Amino acid sequence: MATLPQHQRRGAASLLMTELCGQADAAGQCAYLEASPAGKSTYERFGFETRGSFTTVIKGEGYVDALMVREPRDLA
Repeated sequence: MATLPQHQRRGAASLLMTELCGQADAAGQCAYLEASPAGKSTYERFGFETRGSFTTVIKGEGYVDALMVREPRDLA
């Protein structure tokens, strides 16, 4: 997920993540994503935990992203 700079800090990511996490919870499913360092804290606020990482090399530059998982929450 990415947001254009002029639209950042307006709640779009939180709105989308709330909906997606709710759907995963309702289905009793884990959620998985790959997060950049810039986005990692956003996903942690929704209960995602880092389970690993990987490096992608583009034009000689290495980028490390986190592999994150969120366990379903009980809706009761």
